Amino acid sequence: MKIARALGVLALSIAVTGAVVPAAQAEPTARGCGYQGGGKYNHCESNPRLSVMLQVSRFFDSDFKVCVRPGVTDLQPYSPYPRHWAVTGAWYVGGNYCSPGYYGTV
Repeated sequence: MKIARALGVLALSIAVTGAVVPAAQAEPTARGCGYQGGGKYNHCESNPRLSVMLQVSRFFDSDFKVCVRPGVTDLQPYSPYPRHWAVTGAWYVGGNYCSPGYYGTV
């Protein structure tokens, strides 16, 4: 499971940043899209109704899914440990046009 997750993060990292760096450790791209660090994710989309599903990794607990609208979303409030260090990464997993909100643990 962790290998599959790592490969998914690597593939998304290459697609978003053009570099072979895991998305959770990548610096924000020039466009500022994707995981920003500090528990924030920027979903860059011109269609304001195109929400997407993310898988979010946490330091102390299992991953969880959350659907976000375009723009910057603070993912920390969805974690039971709402600290700046609790969320360690986030990546797109599909689910376009989902209803924004928390979808439980993975």
